[in-house]
Amino acid sequence: QVNKTEKELIALTAAALIDDGDMVIINSGSTTRAVIEALKRKKITIITNNIGAARIADEAAFDLIFIGGSYRTQSHSVTGDIGLHALDRIYANKAVIGVDGFSLTYGLTTPVMQEAEMTRKMIEKTVGSVIVVADSSKIGVISNFKTADLDKIDYIITDHGADNILSKEELHQAGVELIFA
Repeated sequence: QVNKTEKELIALTAAALIDDGDMVIINSGSTTRAVIEALKRKKITIITNNIGAARIADEAAFDLIFIGGSYRTQSHSVTGDIGLHALDRIYANKAVIGVDGFSLTYGLTTPVMQEAEMTRKMIEKTVGSVIVVADSSKIGVISNFKTADLDKIDYIITDHGADNILSKEELHQAGVELIFA
């Protein structure tokens, strides 16, 4: 796993923003899987398409709801209309979103259209804070498919490798709080 230590620190920082009783939507990815691991002692409900959550759930305090869909081996996730329709019935008070690209100009991006659709819907179904988790290798990257503009997110949590890339002031103007893990 690339940037494992950074992802674990990001995950612990994100978990600190989640409170017992929260209903949290979490998308696929290795950083979000680390967040799910960091949340295993919280009394929350997690709604996810991240298949890696199943291994963690056996020893976790959280309730786990999988949305359906077609399995994608590359991302160990499910995507497609079944999951999108399942999300129509859900409102979460927080979301934790992993990305392949994060840009001040182009927003959140990913290389897979179905992943972009699923994540976009997850953000839409969140009535509270949207927390983006991305190690510094994702900052400044522009991938193929847009997931969301910056005005849809509340926090970005990254590692100190992004110190020279991200501007707290520019993000603040966009309504996004920058947190370094």
